[in-house]
Amino acid sequence: MGIDLSERQLETAAMFQSEHGLEFPLIHASAEETRYFVPRSWALQWPCEDVWSVRKPA
Repeated sequence: MGIDLSERQLETAAMFQSEHGLEFPLIHASAEETRYFVPRSWALQWPCEDVWSVRKPA
């Protein structure tokens, strides 16, 4: 799942999905307001996206 407030970022993600044969939802929203993602301030402390995906919000 890709979430971003920027339509341009989502368009770029869609382009890469097409190029690499990937499919997942792209959502125009704030990741910080979505229960599946950690706040940006927390994520900046953990540069590895693998850590983000296994951490659950409190």
